[in-house]
Amino acid sequence: MPFRKLRIKNPVIFISVVGAVLILALLVYWSLRPAAPVVEATSSPVVTTAPAQPASVPAAPKGDKATLVLELFNPSDLALDAQLNATTISEQIEQLMATSYILSNCHLLSAKDYRDNFRALIIYAERTKFAADATDAEAKVRALAKSASASYGLLYSRTNCRDPKLPGIAEQLLAWQKTYLPE
Repeated sequence: MPFRKLRIKNPVIFISVVGAVLILALLVYWSLRPAAPVVEATSSPVVTTAPAQPASVPAAPKGDKATLVLELFNPSDLALDAQLNATTISEQIEQLMATSYILSNCHLLSAKDYRDNFRALIIYAERTKFAADATDAEAKVRALAKSASASYGLLYSRTNCRDPKLPGIAEQLLAWQKTYLPE
């Protein structure tokens, strides 16, 4: 027996009927499936505890070790301030490097100015005690420059070089450099 081609005269009515049949099938399924088993509430077992006893405290280490141990678990304000200061300085250096990348890319900072900015950042790292000496400062600034390069690539590489604020930022950066570089 050959199949006859189904002709739908009104597709809106056909879709409505199919939808109604599906909804009816779902309602029948949900009403006939077994309900979740009812869990009876049980009382929790009674737990008795012994009265609190004072804890025994071992003797504190003497000398520098005591200070070191206490500093690990309860850092002083001085240690916290030093950590926050180092974090702030590293963020400033990274932001200045990213700014240098933007200004160099937009030809608002020459290659010499870029190198001078790098030198000024090394001096800044030394003067703010971010680094112990010039070698350490250069290593830290180079590491932050890599991070700034990644930030530039991800966030700032599409900066509009026609932005009217950029020349003013370049002037501020060059003025900042002069405060750290000898004439």
